[in-house]
Amino acid sequence: MKKTLLILLASVGFLSCVEDEGNYTYTELNQITIEGLEASYKVLDKVDVIKITPTIKGTLSGDDLSNYEYQWHIHEGIVDHKHTIISHEKDLEWKVDLGIGDYTLYFTVKDKSTGLEATAYSSIKTSTAISKGFLLLGEDMEEGIVGLDMIVMPAGRDTTVAERVYDNSETKFKGAEKILYQGPRMGNENIESLWMCTEDGSFRMSHHPGTVSVISEVNDFHMIETDYPHKEMRIKDVFPHQTNYYGNYWNCSYSYRGYMTEDMIVFGSIMQAEYYATPCNRKSNADGTPLFEFFPFVFYHEASNNGYTTAYTFYNTTDSCFMKTYNAGTRASHCTAAGNDYATDLFPWNQKGTGRTLVWGGNTLDATGHSLALMKDEEGKYYFYKFVAGPYSMTKKGFYEVDLDVAPHFAEASHYMVSATGSIFMYTYGSTLYLYNYTYKTCEAFDMGAEITCLEPDFVSAQSRTQFFVATYSDSEKGTVRKMDVGTNPNVLEIKERPDEVWKTRLRVKDIEWKTN
Repeated sequence: MKKTLLILLASVGFLSCVEDEGNYTYTELNQITIEGLEASYKVLDKVDVIKITPTIKGTLSGDDLSNYEYQWHIHEGIVDHKHTIISHEKDLEWKVDLGIGDYTLYFTVKDKSTGLEATAYSSIKTSTAISKGFLLLGEDMEEGIVGLDMIVMPAGRDTTVAERVYDNSETKFKGAEKILYQGPRMGNENIESLWMCTEDGSFRMSHHPGTVSVISEVNDFHMIETDYPHKEMRIKDVFPHQTNYYGNYWNCSYSYRGYMTEDMIVFGSIMQAEYYATPCNRKSNADGTPLFEFFPFVFYHEASNNGYTTAYTFYNTTDSCFMKTYNAGTRASHCTAAGNDYATDLFPWNQKGTGRTLVWGGNTLDATGHSLALMKDEEGKYYFYKFVAGPYSMTKKGFYEVDLDVAPHFAEASHYMVSATGSIFMYTYGSTLYLYNYTYKTCEAFDMGAEITCLEPDFVSAQSRTQFFVATYSDSEKGTVRKMDVGTNPNVLEIKERPDEVWKTRLRVKDIEWKTN
């Protein structure tokens, strides 16, 4: 038995030697190592840029990178995960645009000769920066759609611009008009409203928890329900606007709110919820009273600190007169009445017979709460009516004719703004900002270097009556937003630069709104 076994083993050994007669050829593979990625990155969404310059070495190629392909991608979710490629370059420079949450960043290096890959990864945790700052609504000229950016003020960091805080790439709304924010109110998100108004419609927006998205079109929640015939609802304004009362940002009327659509003005309490049934652009409470047409602006005591502004003034274009809401205690009724005129008045509320029409309106935010109405007559002359619109009555304060010889391009201006300092009125033409003192009839011009696209006061953010915004745009430089100060000396018309408050944006800015929550 043993002998037989030995012979068998010898035979197997012989056969093995015969099969192994050739020589093996071994190919050493290039093993890739990746260094330079942090274990984790904590970043502000739509603000921070992740910059990574990885070090790549191969056991055969060493530092030679000519035979590699690269891919950076973001892994989102666990079960229904989303895989998003963000770059095919070796070095990553990528502005974070993910939304609020936790993500994984992967970097893959592929050897093109062998197909072998090496991967490194890092975790990304994003937080929001859009709770506080200035919303910039404008036109994304490259895409031809509305854009919404924001000058953000993250705690402990420099102010910067967050791009595309609302992603319009799918909805593709066009024609930027206004961005309206009413300020926080007792933490009630249903009453704290943010509206984006465009040519395609008016949209109520959510901005919690750090992302801006569309909640509804203007009346999806049946906020305004009336038997009066009306056009398709589009929000033109929400009033009163937010104000700053010793560092507390809130609605100028703590308890009441009004909306202006193309053909209706509604107003009522918001203590419980928002619901409006009866337009107030009518002269009687009687059922069936016809609605009058109106100029799309609301005059009121915008500097009022009482938080309960309930009286407003509108210009009735059907009857050519200024009208105020009735006020009974703390509640305005659902109709308006014309003011009283006397022969000794500076100007009449009723404009019939004057040949004048309203072309612009503004609220000054000065301590007295003046409003200013810019009127134009049939001969092309311009006049300022200065008055106080509430909170309880309309009071005439001044009448001034504009000296068109002193104020060039006044009739052709693209933007008007009344200053809260003295009797200074601002207007723009092309790239030029003009300061006109309507009391002294003096004027100064300031070239802003590019077409002015937006002119806005900024009383709310810092409770300052001198600060204002000028936004410009050019094809080469894109958008620029500057915060500036107007001088307070009535004898010297001047503006003062704020060099630390100049921001670049991709947008042709149309409107600017302060947001605090």
